Amino acid sequence: MKTKSAILLFLLVALNTNQVFAQGGPEYRSKKTKKVIQSMIEAHGGYQAWAEAPSLSFNHIMQGGSLKWVSDEVHQQGSRKSYITWHDGSKLGFDGKNVWSEDWKIQNPAGMMAGVAYYFLNLPWITQDDGVQLELRDDEQVEYIEKGKSFFTVRMTYKQASPYEYYELYIDKENYQLRGVKYTMVDKDLMKVFNLPADTKFMGPLLKVYKEYTSVDGLVLPVRYDTHALAQGGAVMGIHQVSNYSISEAFDQSKSQKPKNGIVFKSLNNR
Repeated sequence: MKTKSAILLFLLVALNTNQVFAQGGPEYRSKKTKKVIQSMIEAHGGYQAWAEAPSLSFNHIMQGGSLKWVSDEVHQQGSRKSYITWHDGSKLGFDGKNVWSEDWKIQNPAGMMAGVAYYFLNLPWITQDDGVQLELRDDEQVEYIEKGKSFFTVRMTYKQASPYEYYELYIDKENYQLRGVKYTMVDKDLMKVFNLPADTKFMGPLLKVYKEYTSVDGLVLPVRYDTHALAQGGAVMGIHQVSNYSISEAFDQSKSQKPKNGIVFKSLNNR
């Protein structure tokens, strides 16, 4: 059970009276919220260059204790179709409708693994997705990021999501880069894997701390980040390294299609 709990932690992943500002995409709770988020996006290379890239590919290594996962991932921008292979032989794809897996050896559900790394690498731009709600809250100091330093704190939620699920983005007040994100997860598939009680509302909170960035054709992307288990005293439960980024390659549609032996993932979250 101890090993299962550790694996879970590795991957885990109040409205005010101001007017809501929305022009497609996200809803901003205030003008200042919008200014901070837009400044963050510009600090990471701007939205247009990211959105117009044909794909995003990378190598992702997650090391936590004796556990090590290595994946090669290719994601299409826009549709977010994907094709991922792990060095243990596991494979999965998202064809725009279904997630499928082949030779799946990973304990975590394929539906989660199809997008979890992509999500945390692309958070500055994902704030612009439809259904996102953004609220600038009081500045916070987060000792795991940098002791004594205050950060802009923006709470990110989704209109149709559980009220227990949120992401708090910690944004540098000087250069506007994303320095960390605290979050909870509501994932029935993952709860089932770990046999959590039926009345469990969420998992977490956890904190990802972005330690180092690189520039990829003008986009500023993470090359190192850590996952802290805040419910366990802030212990580092996962060290993530990302390399071999590319945003210029055409996406091979055929690779995202389910192979003959592929198994379509059936999620409990849609029931």
